[in-house]
Amino acid sequence: MDICGLQTYPGTGRDFNKMIAFSTCWNSARHTAGDVMLREIKTELGFDLIELGHGTRMSLIPGIQNMFDAGQVRFSSLHNFCPLPVEVMVASPDCYKFSAVPPEERERAIKQTFQTIDFAQRLGAPFVVLHLGQVNMRPVTERLIEMAKAGNYLSRRYVRTKLRAVQERERIGSAYLQRMKDCLRRIIDYAGSKNIRLGIETRRGYEEIPTERELPAQIGVNGERAKIRRAINGILFAFCLIEQYECSGEHDRVSKRSIAPRTRAI
Repeated sequence: MDICGLQTYPGTGRDFNKMIAFSTCWNSARHTAGDVMLREIKTELGFDLIELGHGTRMSLIPGIQNMFDAGQVRFSSLHNFCPLPVEVMVASPDCYKFSAVPPEERERAIKQTFQTIDFAQRLGAPFVVLHLGQVNMRPVTERLIEMAKAGNYLSRRYVRTKLRAVQERERIGSAYLQRMKDCLRRIIDYAGSKNIRLGIETRRGYEEIPTERELPAQIGVNGERAKIRRAINGILFAFCLIEQYECSGEHDRVSKRSIAPRTRAI
């Protein structure tokens, strides 16, 4: 389910006040016809507004387009990459990363994002939701979650593990952030030319870009034109768990104050 904010968005041509939509991530893998997929959400669940998820295959597009052209469906947003790249066999929003080291992968990510933006414009969807990449570091999120579930939150082992992760990320993260930022500038310009707004989504992984600590600087990338909002998704417990070791004290309060005006929950 997608809750896209409690305000209107000027320039989209629609009033999306208190907009609630349901994502096709729930059922896209089960369908071979796009119109049947959308009708299942409309008729069985009662949602008039739908997000096209990142598992939307090319074979689903004709039915989706026909239903939209007939005025039978509205779309809140598209989740990058949509449609799914033809060479990718399963839903994978991180199949190409803006933070990747190989320039070929970054270019592919940008090209596919442009296609998502074009598709969003064609379907009258005001938002495209993006994953920005990740820092290639030793995975830590699942270990911390398992320790917390086992009652070892803030144990010596937990604290050592989290501090090593924070130190590693801050040591190696700047290059990944810069690559992502260079890609994002191009995407912001393209989206602006199509009157499409961008949502930055991070989930529960500490390895993902951006962390809350990094977000104010990323919002500053051409921020007024981009109208970037952050979409916080996934398991709230896991998000809060990562938040607690990522930021602390006064920095945490300053960080939250700086991003609050452009933060929305999904």
